Amino acid sequence: MGRKPALILRVASVPIGVLIGLWAAQLTTISGTYKCVGRCLPPSLFPMPIPDFAPWLCALFGAAAAAVILLLSVAVTRLPPPRSVKAVSTHG
Repeated sequence: MGRKPALILRVASVPIGVLIGLWAAQLTTISGTYKCVGRCLPPSLFPMPIPDFAPWLCALFGAAAAAVILLLSVAVTRLPPPRSVKAVSTHG
């Protein structure tokens, strides 16, 4: 039963892992600190985004997501086949 869904999950695991890693890398926080020497423009014109996660952590998130999807594909492959349900007649 699980051959097609397992194959789809295995193929999709890498792109999903890459997307999760890239998404984590895009998460930023705007810094409130502003250092200026001499004449400066107001800090509201140049907000400094700070990444929330280190690059190695983003890669780890993506790899973990891909691994979870691969394990899910293995679980789908090992599912038992669906059993047919026989109708029981009460009319004797």
